[in-house]
Order: sequence, then structure tokens, then C-alpha cells
Amino acid sequence: EYLEAFAACESAGLIIVNVNYRLAAKELIEICRDCEPRALIFHQQYADLAGELLKAATRIDVVIGIATTAHEASDYEDVLAGAASEPPPV
Repeated sequence: EYLEAFAACESAGLIIVNVNYRLAAKELIEICRDCEPRALIFHQQYADLAGELLKAATRIDVVIGIATTAHEASDYEDVLAGAASEPPPV
């Protein structure tokens, strides 16, 4: 899923910021405040940390969960199933 997300962002001309799960929540929050993300993709095992990031990074409009719908996240597989078959116009 992560490789698909990386490729999709590159294809769409978006900037992806990969964060290290080993960082403390405080450090990840600072990164999010700095880069001002508009989307968050997270795996089920990091749902608690994602919740902290969502509280701190208020500009996030799109939340996608892999194997979870915690924090009202859209399910990753459902997002893929609902995507257009044509590449986005960039």
C-alpha cells in the first residue's frame, strides 16, 4: 500500500512526506506543523498516533486508513475501488 501511495502521489504531481514511526509523537507533530499536510495515510497499527497527528495538524482534509477506518478514515481498498481508471490530468 505504501508503494502504491508513493507512486500515486508522484503520478499526480503531489509531494509526499514519509515520516518515521520511530519518532516520538511530539517530533511527528512538529513535522506536520512544518509541512502542513492536507492528507494522512496510516496503517491500523498506528491509529493512536494518527489520532494525535490529526488533532495537531488541522489542515488535513483527506484521511485514509489501511486496514482501519479509525478517526473516520476512508478505507484504503474502498478508495482504490472508487478511483477512476484514467490517470489524473496533471
